[in-house]
Amino acid sequence: MLERLKKRLRPTTEPTPPRAPRFFKVSDTCQIPDLPLLYEQYFGRLEAGCFVEVGGFDGEFVSNTCGLADMGWRGYYIEPVPESNAKCRERHAGNPATTVSQVAIGDTAKTITLQLAGPLTTSSDRMADNFRSLDWARSSYENSTSIDVRQITLEDYLTEHEVPPGFQVLVIDVEGGEWNVLSNFDISRWHPKMVIIELHDQNPDYLLIRNECNSIVEYFRQHDYKVVSKDLTNTVYVPNDCFPLLAKAESGERSR
Repeated sequence: MLERLKKRLRPTTEPTPPRAPRFFKVSDTCQIPDLPLLYEQYFGRLEAGCFVEVGGFDGEFVSNTCGLADMGWRGYYIEPVPESNAKCRERHAGNPATTVSQVAIGDTAKTITLQLAGPLTTSSDRMADNFRSLDWARSSYENSTSIDVRQITLEDYLTEHEVPPGFQVLVIDVEGGEWNVLSNFDISRWHPKMVIIELHDQNPDYLLIRNECNSIVEYFRQHDYKVVSKDLTNTVYVPNDCFPLLAKAESGERSR
């Protein structure tokens, strides 16, 4: 199933000429091609930052942050599925500044049920029904099982782990549960400098969760965050008062 998802991520156009290496690295399966450039634009060549990834999966596949962990950033991977959590721990065993936590994140502290389907695992019944209706995802749910896991709020997690307000990167990728993560989160208090979120407000494959997606869009508007990158799967937000440290052209010149 991972191979099928990887095929969906492959570019459909002719490959571009190779670029000089960027300062920041990401996974080969990262879904945001210009993410290393965005990191450099907004953080400069920061060698010691902090990130939190809600829905860390195995710490590598489609990861937006594994390169940050590898270069020594303080990192927190939150992954409730035991098998995926173990793989994430193994992937980042050589990164001493990385913490991998086995817990789910949502709007309240309680026990929830996850429907297991590899990278399409979800706590949302509507999202699971949506996946079953999609040709490219249906097979992932043919033999799906479920487990109960502990859930806490993102607020409580950040407080418990003493994550500093104003940390650099927050990633949220929980297959339809993104609004459940954000709905009780005081982003004004924690003020992450960049938020990367799986958001399907313009994706025709995800009409069943369109209301939740629209709530996310409104949430960031109300909290003065703007979009700096967007496609059908991922949206990158930064605060409205945050501007690039260097222009794209300048960054391109520096990386050559």
